[in-house]
This record gives sequence, C-alpha cells and structure tokens, in this order.
Amino acid sequence: MHLGYFGLMGYRQRGKPPHEVFREHIEQVIHADRLGFEIAWFAEHHFSNYCICPSPLIMAARCAGVTRRIRLGTAVVVAPLYDPARLLAEIGMVDCLSDGRLVLGLGSGYQPFEFERFGKDLAAARPMLDEFLDMLHLAFARETFTYDGQHYRMPATHISARPVSGLPEIWIAGDHEFGHRLCARRGYVPMFTGRWGGAAYQSEMRSRIAAAYVAEGCDPDTMPLGVQRFMCVTASRAETLDYVDNARHQMRLASALRRRAEVTGCDDARDPDSQRDPARRDGAQPPGRRPRDDCAAPVRRDPGCAAVAHDVPLPGGRLVTRQGPAHHGAADERDRADGGAGAGPACRHRCAGLGSNSGGTVEEDESTPCSAAAMTAPLGV
Repeated sequence: MHLGYFGLMGYRQRGKPPHEVFREHIEQVIHADRLGFEIAWFAEHHFSNYCICPSPLIMAARCAGVTRRIRLGTAVVVAPLYDPARLLAEIGMVDCLSDGRLVLGLGSGYQPFEFERFGKDLAAARPMLDEFLDMLHLAFARETFTYDGQHYRMPATHISARPVSGLPEIWIAGDHEFGHRLCARRGYVPMFTGRWGGAAYQSEMRSRIAAAYVAEGCDPDTMPLGVQRFMCVTASRAETLDYVDNARHQMRLASALRRRAEVTGCDDARDPDSQRDPARRDGAQPPGRRPRDDCAAPVRRDPGCAAVAHDVPLPGGRLVTRQGPAHHGAADERDRADGGAGAGPACRHRCAGLGSNSGGTVEEDESTPCSAAAMTAPLGV
C-alpha cells in the first residue's frame, strides 16, 4: 500500500482569501514531503468554492520548487476542457520542472456547470479524453506527429517541452466502465473516490473494475488500483466530529455540482420539470401532486440571493442553511444556532446548492442525507 495526500483546495467560509487557501495547501505538501508521503495530488475545478484550483499542473510546478522527493500528481486534469496542443506542452514542461516527478492523472469531467462555461459538450467528454490520450502517446513517442480524430485534429507538430524520462505514469479517474476498460487496454492506473462508503463500497468498486479488466482480456489480480478516501487521525471526539462535519460538507457540494439542482422543496430535487418552469421554482406544485410531508425543513428566500435558501434541521438544535446563488457557481453552508430548540425530522432529500438550469446526463452519485445522525465517515486511527 502506498499513501499520498490529496488537496481539494476549497473553502467553506465566505471571504476567505484565495491566496491563503493555496498557501495552506503548499505548506501541507511541504510537510507531506518531509514526513515521507509518496505523492501529493492536486484537484481541478472551476467557478465554485468547492475547489478554487483551476490548474493542478500549475500547483504541481509550484510545489516542485519547495519539495525534494515527493511525487506530484494531478487529480485530475479535465482533458476535454483544454486545448490539446497547449496541454501537451504544459505536461512536458511540468515534468521537466519537477525533475520527472509528475504523475499525470486525467479524467473526462462530470460537472455540467463547468462544461457549459467552457463551451464544451459533456456528452462528448469521454471520447475526447480517449482521443487526447492518443495524441499524448504520439506527442512524446515521436519527434513530430499528426492526428486526425473526430474531436481533435493536429497538423505535423513537434512538442518541444518533453518529459524527463518519457511519458509520465498515467492514472484515470472515474467510476464508469469506459474508464476502467481504458485503463486495462492501455496499462493505466484506475482511480476512484470512496465517497461515504466503507469497505463494502470499495469491494464493490474493485469488483466492477476487475470485471472491466476481464472483459479486456487482462488479469484483474495484477491490476493497480488507486482509492481516494477521507482519513484523519484525531486526538479527541470533538476533532473527529469537526472533521466529519467538513467531510460531509465537501460531499454535499460535490453532489450539488454534479446535479446543478436548486432545492426549493423536496419534490424539486427529483422533478426535472421544476427546473424549466419559473412558477414551479417558486414553490408551486404541479397539478395532482401534494407537497411531501416527509420534509420538515422550511424553505425561505434569502434576501441577499436570487436563489432559495433551505434550512435543514440537524440534531442538537442547529440548522444548516444551504443556499444556491442563481447568478454564480458558489455554494456554501453556514451553521447558525436555533435558540436551543429541538430539531425536527431530518430532511430526506439530496441537498443541492447551485443554479436553476438543468444539466446534462452524468453518472449517478449516492444520495447524501441531511441527517447528521445518518452520517458515517471512514476515519484513520
């Protein structure tokens, strides 16, 4: 087993200066290098506080200058969002700047909010990734190369910034068969996130990946596997609960960004028609449908935001306020005291926090319940 550090580089409180977020994560990587961690991973996301790092390659280059041994990985470069010629050159350059320590994590992406703002089609993301990988191998195996694909075309081209020792090790993120079979065919490392699941979920994912390897005629007993999990060593119950609370917050933002749903009531989270009808977004019920009675959380309009804020009751008399600004991609969660009143029944829908337009079809994610009592997280001890 090999251990690494993953930096999402998000923030929870409004007003936190971005330069502080980056500085804190650079300090973490320096400590990880000194403590003997084998690799540091850097995320990529856009237009929200879920992750403010738009370029994991830039973070890898920055950390290369303040570390000596630790490998530096991108987790992941969302290849379909880039111009391929520039991305190829930057991959070669960062590997040079890190003296060959770059580990290249790539993915097809999953957030409709991001793809729309880059003018890219999420439905074409996986074949675009496949074609970029073709170009990646050609670019660093030959002095010049050409490419003529469905999504990318390249005339005779030389990439002058070249990796130190050939192509970096490649990892592919995702929980879909396309990516798993791609890894089996090309010899990449499949990686997935453990989300809230424990050992059972990881075993299920390993079985799915193994099945993809068998389908490609490969031996699953020899396949590599990367698993991203929440892990924290704590000295007290209070530290543990604080960590779990932040982990839950991160999972809720991920779920919201995946769906881009604006929660205006329990039915809206499931009803795509409410995303298209402004009247329905203001709380109107469709004909013949009664409001759900299993959601005790009140819905209110936040005066500073065009979207709806949703108060989710938690045990211990606290409300978690979730709001989704319709005019930008930020999502936040603010705890406020409820005067010591007892909490009502937990809301059983998925919490979401982004704009009101519906997005494209994406891989299904687990429901993230609102009840704190229902939360569990795998913690290292």
